[in-house]
Amino acid sequence: MIKKIVTIAHGTLTEFIRNRIFFFLVIFGLIIGGISSALPAMTSEDKIKLILRATITMVGLFSTLLIIYFIATSIYKDIEEKTIYTVFSRPTSRFVYLSGKAAGFFAIGFIIVFMLSGITLAYLMTIHGKSLAGTNIFRPVKYLKGKGPVIVGEAANLELISTGGRLIGDGSYAVWAFHDLDRVPFQGEKADISLKIGGVNAGTNAGSAFVGVDVLDAEDKSLQATHYAYVGNMNPDTRISIDRTIIEQNKRIKVKVFPSGKGYYIAPQKGDVAFLLRNQCSFYSNYFRSFGFVFFLVSLLSVITLSAASYFGQKMALVISFFAYITGNTLPYLKSFGNLIGMKSIEEMQAFIPGHGHLHQAETYSKLPKYLTDGAHIITLKKIIFYFSSAFPDFKRFDPTGYFLQGTYIDNIIFLKIIAYTAFYGIPFMLLAWLCFWKRELISR
Repeated sequence: MIKKIVTIAHGTLTEFIRNRIFFFLVIFGLIIGGISSALPAMTSEDKIKLILRATITMVGLFSTLLIIYFIATSIYKDIEEKTIYTVFSRPTSRFVYLSGKAAGFFAIGFIIVFMLSGITLAYLMTIHGKSLAGTNIFRPVKYLKGKGPVIVGEAANLELISTGGRLIGDGSYAVWAFHDLDRVPFQGEKADISLKIGGVNAGTNAGSAFVGVDVLDAEDKSLQATHYAYVGNMNPDTRISIDRTIIEQNKRIKVKVFPSGKGYYIAPQKGDVAFLLRNQCSFYSNYFRSFGFVFFLVSLLSVITLSAASYFGQKMALVISFFAYITGNTLPYLKSFGNLIGMKSIEEMQAFIPGHGHLHQAETYSKLPKYLTDGAHIITLKKIIFYFSSAFPDFKRFDPTGYFLQGTYIDNIIFLKIIAYTAFYGIPFMLLAWLCFWKRELISR
């Protein structure tokens, strides 16, 4: 059975190669070069981030569109040209045939993503090779068990400001606690603490600050006296360094910040303090894991398209697949809409707006019709939205561009979660494909 599956997969791969996919790769390479040349004057690091964001998005889009079209037409073509009857006469079961097709589609998706990612990496190493070394600093703030800022002392101004924070100063200070610092591969003698407070948040007027670093025990109690550092001329890229041994020997660190001088204030936010850990392999690890996200996206869409093509004709399979693709990319907004239904205050609505929307966005949602904010039928409507959105995978989960833009390291846990999420939706759709193909009458017109 395995040999037959491999044979069918090989035939599917051969069929795909005959469709002149290499012309598509040449076009993709030209697009990458065009994007780079069209970028305005900026630093190499910013160019790399923009190129990566554009290429990862394009690879995901082009790969999914290409694989959807090929899968929908491949099975239809086998039936119309009666190739499938030749396969069944060997004999080969429908289960083996569809499994071989699925294996071939997965191989095609891997080859497409691998080759496109290779083209992008080769271009970056050729044009921006020296700058890649400077990108090997990543912020683990996204997954570290961090909390903060916690305001200690009387806040100078307790009014909520537009950024959602509070102004502190004149004796009060903000505290960030970080746990599990050992989860990121770390090289170098120093680790940087990034401060994004100066000149960023509304209400901030402090140009300098004191930063304290505490080593914590398992109960978040300080083990040593606070190490203070004075930061003058604060700006969004301010960094202070701490010894590597502090992170290696102690997995928990507390950072507290307060402005220097009476009458000066800062408005701290959660992401204003982060660790920057240097690792020579971080960029390449993040790079290939990011395209791993794209491969799992392509694989999941392959299974969804296969389940549609195993029962319906070519056109209907394309419609269903594109509907699933569009739905999967708009699920965050649909879920947010479902959460907003029934809410009556702007403050409640702000918490559920995608991307942590601003006040005017919440006011827009507050103008929902009355039947969406009141009445017993709200529960039913919420359930319909919930079950509908749960039936489709959220393809935004497979978008890795945020990790590069924010310099966040993609560790094993994040990567394994993507694999598990793909399997959670992929296995049921694959079972559905086998069931539909088993029930289908293979009679061509």
